[in-house]
Amino acid sequence: MKTKTGSKKSISFLLGVCSTLQLLTIAGINAFSIIALIYVLFKILSTRRLPIDRKSLLIILSLLLSLISNIFISNRLLPNADQWKVSCIKSSAIFVIIVLSYVYMKHENDTVLKNFFRGVYYSCLIQLGWGYFQFIMYSLLSIDINQLIFVEWLHIFDVFESFNTRGHFNVTGLNTNAGVLAPILLYLFFTTKKELIKVMALLLLFISGNSTNMICGLLVLAIFAVSLAQKKNRINKHKLIMFSIIFLLFIVLIMFHQDIVDRILVIYKSLLDRLNSIRTLNWTEGSTFVHYRYYSSFPTIIASIGVLRVLFGFGFKCGGAPFVIFYNQYPDTIYGTESDPISFLYGLGIFGLVIFYSILIKIVMNGRKIDKAYAIYLSIICIGGIFYSLQMNWLILIELLFTETIRRKMKMSKLVEKTK
Repeated sequence: MKTKTGSKKSISFLLGVCSTLQLLTIAGINAFSIIALIYVLFKILSTRRLPIDRKSLLIILSLLLSLISNIFISNRLLPNADQWKVSCIKSSAIFVIIVLSYVYMKHENDTVLKNFFRGVYYSCLIQLGWGYFQFIMYSLLSIDINQLIFVEWLHIFDVFESFNTRGHFNVTGLNTNAGVLAPILLYLFFTTKKELIKVMALLLLFISGNSTNMICGLLVLAIFAVSLAQKKNRINKHKLIMFSIIFLLFIVLIMFHQDIVDRILVIYKSLLDRLNSIRTLNWTEGSTFVHYRYYSSFPTIIASIGVLRVLFGFGFKCGGAPFVIFYNQYPDTIYGTESDPISFLYGLGIFGLVIFYSILIKIVMNGRKIDKAYAIYLSIICIGGIFYSLQMNWLILIELLFTETIRRKMKMSKLVEKTK
């Protein structure tokens, strides 16, 4: 019995550690997905049952309907139709594994469940450390460490996009894009009790070179300022003093390194320019126009794609399909849109969109009664998701598991505490 419990603790912890490490792949497959498959097979063989709940059933049903839509309805409209179909099948299969991981893990005891969340915490710490290492290597030696290791040495990727459209270096961590750092660093911010880690995570959001990260960082600062202004909130004076001292120390340090100050100002100016482009419709960056079109084209696309595609979408991770069809946008690429609401709308249709966001809304509403961190974390992620696609498989898994930790009345800050 102890051996079986130990195995479950080990595999859940390993699943958590590999969760955010997008560049950690085995034979072209993300290590997180492989370990999730091993965990699901282990549970199926050991329990010989599938305790699926209504929420999971609805998610899998939306995946199935979107897959049918992709193969039999939408496929004939797309160039490279077979590639879209294969991509949809692979993405859907992996996502079913993630959902089944939730199905089994929600029935684990608190120790095994916390082991997973603690593993995610260490995964985020690795991302934090690698992000600063990446930043220092490029700032001091002009070495793009991810390009060097994952492209030139290991040949895992053909090319690595470390620079944004303005030619500025982006800190991506162990990911292919800087934008997905936001949920990783915010997870650290809201689960750790160490003020130094909070400040380092927040600072990396600002110096990463990504507008979405900066928006999320500004939202954290705004919420923190509001909480300080509310007299009815009880504030731990020790934590407030420590947080303030460490934050001021970082400010002093970066003031002596003008490159960091300039970098933050450039990112901030870029963000303002992009927002102003939307207001004036005078596009300074192609990516800003593409993001604007994701939303401005909504009436045209919805009116033209037919009822079945509106309801069930073009296939999971295939949200870019209507933009290929109507605007010839990236016609040689199989992609989802860089916006969570649009990605779910065109990928899984209204049916999948409503299911997913109803789960998130329920987490926010119920979670705030247990720990406000649940509500704040997911609210910021949802806002950030408007500007970039943040809903990676690992994040969706912890969001689903949040429904269980909230049911058990477990505070978010307690999820990463060490268990015996």
